[in-house]
Amino acid sequence: MRKDDFFNQLKEFCDTTEDHNTCTLLVSDLMRGLFRFLKINYCAVLLRNHGFLKNKYLSRNGLIIGYDHSFEPAVWTPIQNVLFSDFNDNKIPLDAIRQEFMDMSVEVIKFQSAEYPRQKARIQHPIYVRSLQLNDQFIGTLCLMDNTHDPLSAREAVIVDFFIKQFLLILENKLLKEEINKVSMYDESSGLYSKTYFMDRLEAEFKSAQRFKNPLSVLFGSLYNFNAISDTHGRREALEAANYVVSEISHFIRSIDIITLDSENEFAILLPHTPYEGASVLARKLNALIKEKTYFIDDHQCILTLIHGIASYPDEDVSSSVELLNCAKMIHAQSKELEDKFSLPIGPGIINPLEQ
Repeated sequence: MRKDDFFNQLKEFCDTTEDHNTCTLLVSDLMRGLFRFLKINYCAVLLRNHGFLKNKYLSRNGLIIGYDHSFEPAVWTPIQNVLFSDFNDNKIPLDAIRQEFMDMSVEVIKFQSAEYPRQKARIQHPIYVRSLQLNDQFIGTLCLMDNTHDPLSAREAVIVDFFIKQFLLILENKLLKEEINKVSMYDESSGLYSKTYFMDRLEAEFKSAQRFKNPLSVLFGSLYNFNAISDTHGRREALEAANYVVSEISHFIRSIDIITLDSENEFAILLPHTPYEGASVLARKLNALIKEKTYFIDDHQCILTLIHGIASYPDEDVSSSVELLNCAKMIHAQSKELEDKFSLPIGPGIINPLEQ
């Protein structure tokens, strides 16, 4: 098999296997380079996440084994011994590592046979071990094994160092990118999703709804008696009440729903795969939820009330995500205007429990 065919097949395998996460693909690239330039039969990578890294790329421990011939069960023993001993040398309790080894996920990557098949009838397995360190933290171990008695040469050791440095550099860049995305995803003051992230997701969900004919709704709402509370008790108390409402809503909605602050007293909720009827039910539930909550201002109970506007696709005749959001804002404004016009003048909705 030509090398180009081999790499194309490996790429196809990695792209079509849903079980392999980003970190596994990085390790497969590392192994691909090592198998290409070294005369080895086996490569094992153990990445330890607990206590070192907390991110989606290393969400769990992973023992990733690559081999270019039929995997020999006898190789498991030296692999475990080397991995355990290396972690133990780095001041990590051996019992804890054994437990982690039992709980970890095992990804197995099969490489095609090399152009010149190597000997397979050997009993001894010379092992070359390298520790993987990221930002001065020990995160894993790399083991290279061969069916021959020949250890790695000095030139081959340089090749291993090169590929390890490239692997750690790419991994570090991905972790930094994740941190940047996390910062841009959330609003630091409110803890909710940022406006930028909300608009990006709204655009993506709108395109998906157009393509696959899925329903999509946007709920735009606010605390109705915000101005009354502000006039009676001050703007600070009104802002705290609005933040309280949004916080309660964020814990009530689904994990796939995206909520963001549009202003200090207005919020927007993106509801994927939700028709108008479903969004209306949610709005009623949210209003009931907020009314049932016991909220106090200066030791007085305050009844909080929501007002909202809902726009749904494909019910609304809109051609973009921005138009859908603006439609929800317009309906919200109209609802507020009607409420102000036909309702009795409202106060801040404060009830003294001692007077009941």
